[in-house]
This record gives sequence, C-alpha cells and structure tokens, in this order.
Amino acid sequence: MAVARCQGGSVRPPSRRATAAQAPIAVRAGRPCGAHPLRRVERAQAGLATLAVTALVTAGVVCGLVVVAQVRGGGASNALGHTEIVQVQAGESLEDVAVRIAPDRPVAETVHRIVDLNGLAAGAVAAGRLLVVPGPAR
Repeated sequence: MAVARCQGGSVRPPSRRATAAQAPIAVRAGRPCGAHPLRRVERAQAGLATLAVTALVTAGVVCGLVVVAQVRGGGASNALGHTEIVQVQAGESLEDVAVRIAPDRPVAETVHRIVDLNGLAAGAVAAGRLLVVPGPAR
C-alpha cells in the first residue's frame, strides 16, 4: 500500500477502505453496481444445467442398481413364484380359497402361502377382499 503524504509533510495512515477487487457489491443511485444482469443470468443457467445433469446421472445410477438387483435376485417372478389375484367370495374361508385355486395341492401348504403373500395375521378374510394367491405350477 502506498503511503499518502499530506501538504505539511506528515504521513497519513493507509486507508482501511477495501479496494475495488475486495469491495462487496456497492449500490449507486439505488442500483447495484455488481455483476451485469446478463452475467448473473448466465451463472444461473449454468447452475440449472449442472442440477439437471446431476439429476439425470442420479436417476441413471438408481435405474442401474435396480436392474442389477433384478438380475442378481432372479427377477420378481422368481421371488414370488407365479401368482394370481382372486376375490374372496361371500362365506369363503382361506381354506375354501385354497381348494378353489389349487385343488391338487395340500390345503395347509396353500393357505400358508396365501398368508405369506398377503401378510395376513389371522386366518379370516372378508368377502370381496382381493388376495394374491399362488398360481398354477408351470
């Protein structure tokens, strides 16, 4: 910093005022003197473009992970086996539904599978309820 000399030869201390490069955005006549509005728009567009690219990359990574999980797990159809959706008729119990959908399989095994597939706590179901049931063996 340059030292300023006064008329009498005395030395004035350096100014504590910030230089133009260090100064915050000043306001002159009620208008900001900072970056030009077009420059601010360009910066905002660059920020939005970065955000869009980040979102696309994230979506791609998530989709890739889902595909990898499906391939490694053998797909959803292998995890659940073949399933169908049936509606419980009036007066039907889970045993009746089991006999109706799989007459050639053991009833207890089919009921257990229906309870597992639907997350049922009790053996009773209401008429009209839709149930995921094991489908025919293929």
